[in-house]
Amino acid sequence: MENMRASFTLAMSMNFYLGVLAGLLARWIGLEASVVDLASVAVLSAMLSMVFLMPTAFAVAFLTFRRGLDPDNFSAPMITLTGDLITLPTLFLAAYLVLLTGSSLKLIFLTIAAALSCYLAFKAVRAKKESLKILKESTPILLLCGFLEVFAGFILGSQVEELLAVAGVLTVLPAFLEDNGALASVLAAKLATRLHAGIILPQSKPGGFTLRMFLVNHAVAAVIFPIIAAMGYAVSFILKLKAPSLPLLMFSLFTAGMLTVLLANIAAYYVSVLAYRKGVDPDNVSIPLLTSTIDLMGAGILVAVFLLLKVI
Repeated sequence: MENMRASFTLAMSMNFYLGVLAGLLARWIGLEASVVDLASVAVLSAMLSMVFLMPTAFAVAFLTFRRGLDPDNFSAPMITLTGDLITLPTLFLAAYLVLLTGSSLKLIFLTIAAALSCYLAFKAVRAKKESLKILKESTPILLLCGFLEVFAGFILGSQVEELLAVAGVLTVLPAFLEDNGALASVLAAKLATRLHAGIILPQSKPGGFTLRMFLVNHAVAAVIFPIIAAMGYAVSFILKLKAPSLPLLMFSLFTAGMLTVLLANIAAYYVSVLAYRKGVDPDNVSIPLLTSTIDLMGAGILVAVFLLLKVI
């Protein structure tokens, strides 16, 4: 119950923060955006998403335990995948509902959401238990993560005309970022488990096990990114979207994927080591920080590769 309360509080407050930040950044780069509208969409989308994500998180945790599966291999990628699948539809639904709503109702909704978040945060502070620990460790990390995610959107938004001109490349973007984040999250979970079990040491340089895991991530990436390119090309063909040739798209994603995984491996190792040395719960820090950082790096690398190879 404490975990659910803390998660709901973080989801509401961080999405309000993201909406405001995205609105301000959109105005800065010349896009038309209402801060109130974006904040309302973000908060409403968070509320709708939590209805599905909470049961999913519990189901994944229980199923992996009951079937004797390694949670490090399943939990992070399954939950992030579910989040991606649920978030986009709920964002569209929230945007549709917000656009039908008057300005006064939007302000009332945001006021109620803010009051509810403050109440839950107050309850967590008074409890001084697990929920307070989650809020204290997660809030600064999620504030940073929100900035990184919005800045990743800024990178894509700055190339929006070029990307829309070859709209087929947009079909591979979510899967590219999600899989890079999943690879880093799985690695970080494995490293955290072994650090806390004393199997590996928090050294300044990665050891043998870590280097082998780096190679495993590259091997997996070498397989999945060309497949993502092929699937994106097929979707573009079905939807009649303009897309680069299949070999060029596969080579672009393979190149960008290898570069991103290289940086993701390094980030996963040092984030895990730093979290262990500081004595913070890796579940509250490592995965959100890694996925946000990799979204930023992945978006930048993918756009750079597309520009370098004249895909866009």
